[in-house]
Amino acid sequence: MELGLTKRECEVAEQAAQGLTSKEIADVLFISERTVNKHLQTIYKKSESKNRVELINSLNAYS
Repeated sequence: MELGLTKRECEVAEQAAQGLTSKEIADVLFISERTVNKHLQTIYKKSESKNRVELINSLNAYS
């Protein structure tokens, strides 16, 4: 990804792109749901997305 995401942000974004909820992402990555949501907020800013649908579209544009 060329959005300037950290390794962890990439992991969260990939899980979100697969349709997982924040809780499911937290369980997979062994982090709290709050941490997942903070990562998503940062990812949204970096990708200029407002929600998961826009994020997935942004990720598809970079792949």
